[in-house]
Amino acid sequence: MANPYATPQAPVGDTAKAEGPQGIGGWLLLPMLGLFAFPVRVVISLISDYAPIFQDGIWGNLTTPGTEVYHPLWAPTILYEVVLNIAFLAFDLFLLYLLFTKAPRFPKAFVIFAVGNLLFVVSDSVLAYQIPAVAARGLEGFGGEIFRSLLVAAVWVPYMLVSKRVRNTFRAPGAKSE
Repeated sequence: MANPYATPQAPVGDTAKAEGPQGIGGWLLLPMLGLFAFPVRVVISLISDYAPIFQDGIWGNLTTPGTEVYHPLWAPTILYEVVLNIAFLAFDLFLLYLLFTKAPRFPKAFVIFAVGNLLFVVSDSVLAYQIPAVAARGLEGFGGEIFRSLLVAAVWVPYMLVSKRVRNTFRAPGAKSE
């Protein structure tokens, strides 16, 4: 006779149902919205801030020794910004793919993205601030970007690492819930 007090066992091969929230919902919607907004911000910046530099002769003025606004850090700073913005744009699109396929790599990839973006914004600010024309404007623009990146990392990195919803949504196929 079977023990009526025994806990039922899942059949072999079945995975345990995750306890707690799962799926793309709850607080996970906020970083998802950020991942949709990020490419829009980058594309607008590339078109409005960087394209004119290469189209209107500004590049030559900034990077040609002897011109009034020349500084040796203009070229590396502008190229650093353009290349890394394009790289983060591609990374963001990859994150959206991982998010919607509920890939187990998503949380760690998001952490890398958030921390990497913070490091990029800070390093870019430090580099650009070495140019006297930029330093003369003070923290105009830099402060807001650093704060936004710091806030994203401070809030969403811990969330990706400890959230039950994240753990339940992005677990490997066949993985049992803890």
